[in-house]
Amino acid sequence: MKRLIWLLSLCPVFLSGCFIPLAYPTWSQTPLVPLDAPNEEVHAFRVHVKEDWSGPEFWKEYEYTLAPVPTLAGHSIPQTTVSADYGCLWLCVALNFVVHTHHTLELRLYRPGYETVEIKSWDLTKEIAWKKADDLAEHEKAIDDLLSGPRRDWGSFPHLMRAKLEAPGTSSKSNKAVEFNLQPGSESRAHKKALLFGAEEYERLAASFAATNDELRDTQARLLAKAAWLRKRAAE
Repeated sequence: MKRLIWLLSLCPVFLSGCFIPLAYPTWSQTPLVPLDAPNEEVHAFRVHVKEDWSGPEFWKEYEYTLAPVPTLAGHSIPQTTVSADYGCLWLCVALNFVVHTHHTLELRLYRPGYETVEIKSWDLTKEIAWKKADDLAEHEKAIDDLLSGPRRDWGSFPHLMRAKLEAPGTSSKSNKAVEFNLQPGSESRAHKKALLFGAEEYERLAASFAATNDELRDTQARLLAKAAWLRKRAAE
């Protein structure tokens, strides 16, 4: 009986668990890559990403900003950043919880008429294989890929994946929702410039064809709606 009372008295200690804060520096880097295309045709954008690596109980959307960066002598210029990752571990007897914020960067290369190329941090890509955008849907997807959020593996979060697939703004080519969790234009002048560039590209594409049937009219309306959203976001 005394042993049982002693064990029960320790329950609050076990239930409270162990709380461990985390913080450490991270270094992100993209390489020097030959563009294999005329300099004036390629638009390079640095993407700074604030990723949420938390468990599903504390999960949040990724946050990211874009900034146009120059190219030089037919090459993408290496991009680098040093950031601080942070979070905590809450270790309990039956359940463990993770809250973790990670910072990284990517380089995206947009060339009208081709699929957008994404180069992740520490990607050792030595050359770029440009793929032609064969139809209107692929042209639209190239702009979507320039502006949309970083790719996330939804396998561990099926309920979140379903919410994304059912969201408005679905791309007709990929049948996946375009995630525009872009920060407002007030974040920086460079980010605002990137938002306006995206709006101009959607508008250019919408004006490049005649809406001769219902499907094309729907496509044109969707392109203009995305452009309008980006202009509104840039003004915020």
